[in-house]
Amino acid sequence: MALKVKLKHKNVLTLNGEEVVKNVKPLISKYQVIVVTEGNKIIGYLTGDEIEKANGEEKLKDIIKKGKSILTITGKEDPLEILNLMVRSHIDYLIIVDEKGRVKGALSIDDALENVKRMIKRN
Repeated sequence: MALKVKLKHKNVLTLNGEEVVKNVKPLISKYQVIVVTEGNKIIGYLTGDEIEKANGEEKLKDIIKKGKSILTITGKEDPLEILNLMVRSHIDYLIIVDEKGRVKGALSIDDALENVKRMIKRN
């Protein structure tokens, strides 16, 4: 069963890692996740809390937690497999990409759980 791609795309913003935190802080009320890229490659993601706590002069790429898993999905995977992956990997978000690797959204662990609940109700 394919995951429904109703994944709050508006809550994700993709920015270059060279962007300075103080320029991003006004945007965090609109977005749950800021995906940080360098040369069109995802180098990590930040939540609003992480950006809020950061020094305003820091670059986004410098505040990404080292060792934080960066996993991507296409949105076509099985909802139960996705939830299992998130639990095993101890991550709160998966980045959704298209076939060319462009960021399309993010899936939170809460979203993944809701997808599994909908799948169970259908069966």
